[in-house]
Amino acid sequence: MADETLPPQAAPTTRSAGSRLKWIVVALAVLGLAALAWVVFRAADDDKRLERWDQYAKLREQHEGDEQYLGSEGPLYQVMRDRYVQDLETLLVDVEAEASGDALAPQIRWRVVKTEGESLVAMKDVLDVDKRRPHAERALRHLEVLKQRYPNYPLN
Repeated sequence: MADETLPPQAAPTTRSAGSRLKWIVVALAVLGLAALAWVVFRAADDDKRLERWDQYAKLREQHEGDEQYLGSEGPLYQVMRDRYVQDLETLLVDVEAEASGDALAPQIRWRVVKTEGESLVAMKDVLDVDKRRPHAERALRHLEVLKQRYPNYPLN
């Protein structure tokens, strides 16, 4: 066979060093923009998570600001504790919907258990089990979730 040569358009092309450098710069710029976008979105997520912690702190300050350990019996205090539990559970729904993975959800659950326990202690003169049952069941439900989802959460 005779020595055949490839036509010029079929010959392998080699990129010049300048062309390679341009592609490397473009790739690095794209990676830099992607990293910047990730940092911005991450910071926005951190702000949202910190805002939830601030909401939790405000709830605690609002409802626990003037704790009266000896004088917290009676229907008015029970209504206040029930409202606190409702507010905590509303915040808990928002926190768990975000699935942020921090310790706020178990902290809120523990605060509900503690408040329901205080309700039960304050109801020491109430002998009607049907009035006490919802508080006990709510506390036990939150304790079960703590045990299942957050087995390493330190219960105080």
